[in-house]
Amino acid sequence: MKILILGRNKINDKNWTHQLFLNSFSKYHDISFWGEGHPNFDMKVSIPQVIGKIGKPDLLICYMAKKCMKYKGLENVKDIKKVCIEIDFMPRAGRKKGGNYDLKTGWNRFGNYFKRCNFDLGFAPAKISANGLVESGSVPKAFFLPFSVDTDVFKKLKMKKTFDVLATFKNVRHAYKYRAKIQRILRKTKGISAIIKPLKHMEYVRGINQARIFVTNNNVFNSFSMKYTESLSCGTLMLANKPEGFDELGFIDIEHLVLYEGLDDMMNKIRYYLKNDKEREAIARRGMRFVRTHHSNEVRVKEFTEIVNRELFKK
Repeated sequence: MKILILGRNKINDKNWTHQLFLNSFSKYHDISFWGEGHPNFDMKVSIPQVIGKIGKPDLLICYMAKKCMKYKGLENVKDIKKVCIEIDFMPRAGRKKGGNYDLKTGWNRFGNYFKRCNFDLGFAPAKISANGLVESGSVPKAFFLPFSVDTDVFKKLKMKKTFDVLATFKNVRHAYKYRAKIQRILRKTKGISAIIKPLKHMEYVRGINQARIFVTNNNVFNSFSMKYTESLSCGTLMLANKPEGFDELGFIDIEHLVLYEGLDDMMNKIRYYLKNDKEREAIARRGMRFVRTHHSNEVRVKEFTEIVNRELFKK
């Protein structure tokens, strides 16, 4: 399939997992990119002009409306199937609070863009976002496409475990209520060595490999995050509170990772698994095999392709 992907190149961002996922499409499809950071990008050039240069694609992907809405002319593309992949398309309690749509008021800050562009399908890595795309009238149909991992990048390295806990993540207070508190607890707890500073790219991969335990906490919507696949793919034990879609995605508590309920339970389990090396490493190995088999970027691209072929091309 020939695909044109719109969106800023995020490969140099701290959170490069987004671009690693999009790059994985090239393993199965003929891919062209258009957006800031990609070769030959020019904001003055419209999407129809880009198509005129590269040839007509079978499919056009908009990766995040808030990044693509500045590009000219997508609404004028009428004879090509269009889909959007939306990250953090979440509800909002009011106009002054974070979020992208509000079902009570019908307000959607990207609403006009979605209406003009007439996307055929939507995808999102959180169920609440996929549902919101439909409920807000942004797309006629949307699918849950969970975060996956580049197994060529996030993998087990030949490194020793040199510290106890890695807790590095985004701390946006209105979205993540307990992450900052987790870091404060770990910083003050005697006898546990923890890394909480931001890590980027391969420094982050090495940090996961050197940690005995990776701990995270979900956002206020309890959505599945990329932390799950990143840490497990490296063969490090993960501690987390249970996200939406956990059972549906095939994860099993104690088999692939360890779930906790509340911060006291989290600390008790950290202490337990630091003392029980064999049990900890056995769970980590099973989690690594499971994620690399079922939640790699290659698996997710195939799932995306199957949905698009079925829904848009009747294959």
